[in-house]
Amino acid sequence: MLTILLIDDDLFFPARLATRLAPHGVTLRVADEGELAPVLEDPPHCVVVNFGAAPERRARFVRQLKEDPRTCQIPVLAFAGHLETELHRLAREAGADKVVANSALSERPLALIEAVIERVRSGAAPDPDELVE
Repeated sequence: MLTILLIDDDLFFPARLATRLAPHGVTLRVADEGELAPVLEDPPHCVVVNFGAAPERRARFVRQLKEDPRTCQIPVLAFAGHLETELHRLAREAGADKVVANSALSERPLALIEAVIERVRSGAAPDPDELVE
């Protein structure tokens, strides 16, 4: 069973994502602020971060996560609007292992999460942005 930590302050997206993931036995924990303490207490299999809100704060969290030896191997999947290329760039520079459009995450969350987990475990290079057609 996978445990995912979603960093998002939206009211609707976490519920929609939880509904899509629950049938597959995935536990979704939600936090509106990125802090290392909950990650250290109960490390998730993957952290999913919404860069569409408070992007500088979210970038700071991803950098902390990737710079800390205790958490640097936890995969990070970031998302932002399809046309928000500046936010995609910010997420990549902060250290996100994969950056996708909101719609891609909504359409196939489990496939994207499993792919980023496998990529990090295998030691493969980060994937470029995946923008939906």
